[in-house]
Amino acid sequence: MPSAEVPMRRRVLIAMALIGAYVVAALVGCSKHDLGVDPHVQIKGVGGFAKPDTTPKPTPPPDTTFIPAEFVSADSTEAGATGVSRWLVRSKKPFTTAWTLSGDPSWPGFPIQGTVRLTPNKAVSLSIPFPVPSFATSGIYPLQLQVTSSNGLYTAFGQVRVFGNDSTPPPPPEPPVTFLGADSIQAGTSGNTFWRLTNESSHAFTMDWTLSATSAWPGYPIQGSVSLAPNESRQITVAVAVPDTATAGPRRLEMQVTRPDSLPPASASGWILIQ
Repeated sequence: MPSAEVPMRRRVLIAMALIGAYVVAALVGCSKHDLGVDPHVQIKGVGGFAKPDTTPKPTPPPDTTFIPAEFVSADSTEAGATGVSRWLVRSKKPFTTAWTLSGDPSWPGFPIQGTVRLTPNKAVSLSIPFPVPSFATSGIYPLQLQVTSSNGLYTAFGQVRVFGNDSTPPPPPEPPVTFLGADSIQAGTSGNTFWRLTNESSHAFTMDWTLSATSAWPGYPIQGSVSLAPNESRQITVAVAVPDTATAGPRRLEMQVTRPDSLPPASASGWILIQ
C-alpha cells in the first residue's frame, strides 16, 4: 500500500505545481499588458507637488461696446456760411486724443484738426465749426471725425444738411428752326405754315431756308431767305399749295436752314392736315 500511494501523491503535487505556474504566468502577463494602458500618477517636484500648467491663456476679444467717438448733430447751414458739428469723445484712461474732421472732398478748408484731454470713462462734448463753400448746392453732405485712442485710430461718421444758392439752370438755346403750326388745307387749295428761325451768333446773319414736301407734289421745294440781327429769333409764314389729287390726312413737310459760322445746316419737321 505505501508503495502505491507515493506515486499518486507525486502526481497530485505535479498537477498543483503546473496549475500554480499557469496562474502566475497569467497574472504577470496581465500586469505587463495593463502597465501600458492604465493611467498612473507621477509625482514630481519638491514635497510631492506637481509642476504648474504653463500653457498660455487665450487673449480675450476686444471690447466692442466702447465707442471712442460718435456723431451727435450738425446745424443745417446755408452755402457760404459756417456750420457747427457736435461729437462725443471718450477714453478708458487719461488720454489726450488728436482729432481730424473731414468733409466733402470738393470743399476747401478741410481737414480741420485739434486735440482734447479726456478723463477715464467720461464723454466729452466736442463742437467743431466748419466752412460750407458758396458753390455748394442743396443736399446732405458727409462729415467724418477720426480720433486717436489707446487702441489706435477710430472713425465716426456724420452729416450736415446744406441749403445752397440754387438757381434755375438757363434754358437751352433756341434751335435754328422750329415748326410752330399750319392751317388745315383742302386739296386743290393753298394754306400757310408757320416757322421760327433763330440766328445763333452774336453778329448779323442772312439765313437761307428750303421747305420740302415728302410727297411728290409739284412746286416743291420752296426756298427763301431772311436777314436776322445778332441772336434774333423771327417767325416766318410760308404758303404751301396742295394738289387736287392729294388724299385727306396729315402730310409731312421738312424745313432746312443754313447756320452762321460754318455750322452744318439744321432742319425741323412740320405737318399739314389735308381735309
